[in-house]
Amino acid sequence: MLISKKEKREYRQLESKTSEKYSLSSILFNDGDFFVYQEIIEPGHNASAPHTHQDTDELIYVLDGEIEVIEGDEVITLRSGDSAIFQKNSSAKHYFSNKLDLKSEVLVLTRKLESKDTVY
Repeated sequence: MLISKKEKREYRQLESKTSEKYSLSSILFNDGDFFVYQEIIEPGHNASAPHTHQDTDELIYVLDGEIEVIEGDEVITLRSGDSAIFQKNSSAKHYFSNKLDLKSEVLVLTRKLESKDTVY
């Protein structure tokens, strides 16, 4: 059994190559086949730069707050308890963003995330 205790999590600040601040990220599980992490997205921030995945679907579940999920030209608001899947091989880049005045928390689940799978 693998356990991830909240009080032992370490978060790192994600940022772009141009120093744009993204979310705070903590890996909960990464066993090679299954990858789960938590994102804390501060007000007015994006979780990442727009990107696609070649080989992996990406499921996001909103734990707290409200986010906008963007894929291509489509923008959908998700609230606590809502979820979305960004499907692999999509031609439209995706990301999610916090437009509220309060932080939002999201759980992200993928299978075997590898750096070559993500295309910015």
